[in-house]
Amino acid sequence: MGTRPSKGYSIDRIDNNGNYCKENCRWATAKEQSDNKRDTIYIEVDGQRKTLQSWSAISGINPTTIMTRLDSGYPASIAIHAKVGTLRGLKVAKKTAIEKQEISAVYREFKTAVASIQESEQPAREACLIAWLCSKLLPQDSLSDLELDLIEKHKAIIMIDA
Repeated sequence: MGTRPSKGYSIDRIDNNGNYCKENCRWATAKEQSDNKRDTIYIEVDGQRKTLQSWSAISGINPTTIMTRLDSGYPASIAIHAKVGTLRGLKVAKKTAIEKQEISAVYREFKTAVASIQESEQPAREACLIAWLCSKLLPQDSLSDLELDLIEKHKAIIMIDA
């Protein structure tokens, strides 16, 4: 292991289930040690594996908001990157659709988002996000091939692997 690199380092076990032995120990900062706990939550997006706290710092989205989105079934890329408030319109549309047992509210959201995408050479990320989310809620036979192709073409704007 060698000598301590500086005052900000202390001994950390690489494998928390292992013993304190030379092969399983390293010098680590407090941040590295906090990321190496059993209860640390890791999320992978676009091949990048980071802690919940790291994704929160990168995106500016509160960790609790990210976890709530993940628990609600949103893909990790959306849970981490969708601006706060973006999903609210969809949530209202989905709730309305469920309460009224109809899909027209979600379909209206979808059509509005698709129209916004079609009108712009560089569509807004939020419009792409709403179109993609709505497309997952609507029966697939209610969407045209043109609409599905449009969503597929613009998936990269919202970083979706699905």
